[in-house]
Amino acid sequence: MSNVRYPQSVLCSSETRSKISNSLSLVWDARKKTKQAQETLIEQWRECIADTARRGDGSNEAYEWNSYNLILKELQHIWNLNRKKRKKKESSIGLSVDHRIKISNAIKSKWANIVSPTYVNKICLLIVGS
Repeated sequence: MSNVRYPQSVLCSSETRSKISNSLSLVWDARKKTKQAQETLIEQWRECIADTARRGDGSNEAYEWNSYNLILKELQHIWNLNRKKRKKKESSIGLSVDHRIKISNAIKSKWANIVSPTYVNKICLLIVGS
């Protein structure tokens, strides 16, 4: 195909070339304007939908656009509350020194009445050692 020669009449004059160029420029300008108009319309449509979604349509509640951040903050708040409750519960489980002494004395008196003194001494040594 590269060897095909066109007759001289097929070749365009500079005047014809300028007419074709002008015509193509007009076509491409029209396409460009149409494309810009479409993009503007789509952007306006997106904004309208987003605005309606933010406000709600009366039957629905309005959406929160930063809902991820709100949920994250809420979950962190709940987690902190639960952590404080756990710490409080753990501290209440820990027995005071006075209470431990009372329990120890009660167990000692019980053992003194039931078990031999050698067994009591052996157990007391194990408790003190641990």
